[in-house]
Amino acid sequence: MKLFYEILKIVSILIISVIIILFSASVLMQNKVTGIILKSLNSNFATKLDAGSTRLSLLRKFPKASFELKNVLVHSSPDFDKNLFTGINTDTLLYAKSAWLDFRMTDLLKGQYTFERITIKSGRLNLYTDTGARYNYNVSKPRDKNSPAGKFSLNLNRINLSDVDVFYYDLNVRLTVKGNIKNGKFKSR
Repeated sequence: MKLFYEILKIVSILIISVIIILFSASVLMQNKVTGIILKSLNSNFATKLDAGSTRLSLLRKFPKASFELKNVLVHSSPDFDKNLFTGINTDTLLYAKSAWLDFRMTDLLKGQYTFERITIKSGRLNLYTDTGARYNYNVSKPRDKNSPAGKFSLNLNRINLSDVDVFYYDLNVRLTVKGNIKNGKFKSR
């Protein structure tokens, strides 16, 4: 029985040590990772992304790392004719109170981030298509693998939405759809 308590004591000390190390690492790396991720996102998107506050966590979704953004604003892409939508503010593609980007912890060491899951909570998604079939949700730029910003990728097969109001307005086929996604997933290639 004494051996069992000794093993339990050692395991407890190891677990607490790992938690302290992961928490300390996330605090120490917070600013560096925030700068890299926001710069990468903005340089790889054809549109601008703004975030109020950010937080890196190595414990929340262990063994994955998660990067939380609060008050996220993704602007509409410039590829469509905003003037055709009279009386509607078409500047915002997505607003979310919070969004999480999940990636492997080893990406922190490599400096090459692969976001495996995106989770968006409490927001509004506005999708517009003009009469020329151009739309506001074309946000990606062609990737240049040689640039520092090209060292990250998004896996669009796992976009989770929770409590997101969706507004789709297509002038090309004269279709308007409004709704709320309580809990859903988007998949894309």
